[in-house]
Amino acid sequence: MYPEIWAIDSGYDTKNIYDLVEHLNGLNEMAEYDDTIKELFDKREGMPLSVIPIKGANRAMSTISHITSIESNFEGKKYDDSLKLHTINVELFKDNAWSYIERSLDETYEGKKRLSLHSETDETLLKSLISEYK
Repeated sequence: MYPEIWAIDSGYDTKNIYDLVEHLNGLNEMAEYDDTIKELFDKREGMPLSVIPIKGANRAMSTISHITSIESNFEGKKYDDSLKLHTINVELFKDNAWSYIERSLDETYEGKKRLSLHSETDETLLKSLISEYK
C-alpha cells in the first residue's frame, strides 16, 4: 500500500517547500527520462505522488482546515498545476489533545494537578507536549 497524499509543513522555509512540492508532484512526468524515478513508480505500480503543502493557522478558525490555491511561486513563475495550500486549525487539535491529557491528570496536594508519564516515554513526545502547551 502507498500513501494517497503526502503533506509537508510549509510554515518554515515556505519558498523551498513550495518548490519541492511542485517538483515531487511532477516526478511521474520525469519517470520516462530517469531510471531511478521510473523504478520508484514501478514499485508504486504507476501511482503518481500527490504532495500538498500544509501550515498551521495563525488565527482563530471556525473549520478544521482551509484550502488556498497558489498559482505562482515567489518569483512570479506560474506553477504547472496550482498548489493547494491546506491551512490546518491547530488550535482545535491542541484543544482536543489537552482535553485527553486533562482527563488523565491526577489531583494532588492542595488541589494542584500532575500528569504522570512512564519513565521510558520518548523524549520527542515530552518535548512536543511542552511545545504545544496552551
